[in-house]
Order: sequence, then structure tokens, then C-alpha cells
Amino acid sequence: MPARTLQDLVSAAASLHPDRAAVLYDSGSGETPGSLLYREVVQLAEDLSAALLQTCSPRDGAVGLYCSDDLLVPAWILGILQSSAAYVPLDPEAPGLLTARVMSQCGLKYCAVNRDLVQRFQEAVVDHVPVEVCVELPQFRLTLMHIEPRPVAEDGPQRAGGCDPSDKTVPLKDSGRPDLAYILHTSGTTGPPKTVRVPHRCIVPNILHLRSVWLFFLLQRSGCEIRSGLFLCSDLCFR
Repeated sequence: MPARTLQDLVSAAASLHPDRAAVLYDSGSGETPGSLLYREVVQLAEDLSAALLQTCSPRDGAVGLYCSDDLLVPAWILGILQSSAAYVPLDPEAPGLLTARVMSQCGLKYCAVNRDLVQRFQEAVVDHVPVEVCVELPQFRLTLMHIEPRPVAEDGPQRAGGCDPSDKTVPLKDSGRPDLAYILHTSGTTGPPKTVRVPHRCIVPNILHLRSVWLFFLLQRSGCEIRSGLFLCSDLCFR
């Protein structure tokens, strides 16, 4: 059966190559680079998905992911996807008001925060939206935060601890679509950030096409192994 979701693609690769390296991570700090096998990534994702479903039931919704570069990022993303939710990457370097606006637009009720960034997350958004610790997930190095939805004022002075009343941000009506893979956002430098909603049915064919092009390229070159890789560089957040 053809893959229909991003997690289907990873699952198919893991079933074929469970002991092959899926993730290589070098923090640049001089420490030994870390790695995860496909079967390890899949197991971590399954465990995280189960924890999310038990804790916050995000099915057909969206869950924020507030993190920097980390070995476990792929497992975090897959864990959210396997709980039948879309993930919303949130940049720790972004201003708190921008983060609050994005969370409001996406109708987020929960955000998975890298445990090393919990204080930064709280300090960044405390003046814009109420958040509180929902549950600690030490085995995944995450803290699940609960976000209290807050209506945005349309007129009058700026509310204490609230967003700018000139911001007409409203939650996305279709952020709970089961086909949704992730929600990105623009920088917000020239106005309120705009969301970019990407369903599985759009991103999966793109990945399959790129893979077919790359395999064709490899087969045209003598001495190239099918195991060869292609380096692509992209920020987790669209800005």
C-alpha cells in the first residue's frame, strides 16, 4: 500500500532497514556526534505518541513544538504525527509576541517544549498568553505545556498581559483536519504572521518524487551505491 503520510514513509524505511542509522547529530560543541537507528526513532515516536494520547488527546488537532537543534527532533515530530495531530514548529529565537500569535492562529492547546527551554518559553509568552506545565516527559527530554486560549481584543487599549488589539488573529478553522501534517508561519516582520498549512497529501508526493529523481541520478553514475545520501539544509520553522 502506498505511503499516505510522512510517518508512513519513515515506518516503511524502518521496516526495511531497522538497524541502519536514521539520524546523525553533531552539536558542534566538540562532543562525540550522536546517532539513532531507524528502529530507535520509531520506538521513541511510538512511545511519545502513546504518552500524548494518554495525556492530552491531541487527535486531529495540532501540537506546538518549541525546540532548538537536537538529536531527538525527528522522534518528537513523528511522535506528534502518530498521535494523529499536526505539529507546529515554534522558534525559540522568535519574539514572544510572534510565538503567541502563531499559537493563537493555530488554536494550540498544548505545546511540547524541550526541557532545557521551558523557562525561556514561559518568559517569552507570559505577557501574551497563560501557559502552565501539564506533564513532564523526561524520557523524551520534553515538557508538555498547556496553553490557555485567550480571545484577542478587537478594540480598546491593549490588555495587560494580552496581545496587541490591532492583531485580528483568529484560530484556524481547519487546524484539526486529520490530513494536516504541519503548520508553518511567516516571519511577521511586516505584519501579523501568516500561516502555511501543509497536508500529508501535498508533501508526501513531493518527497517521493525527489527520491525517484535521486535514485535515477545514482543509477546513472557508476560506482554510486543506493545507500548514498543527499544533503539538504532547511530551518525547522518557515520564516
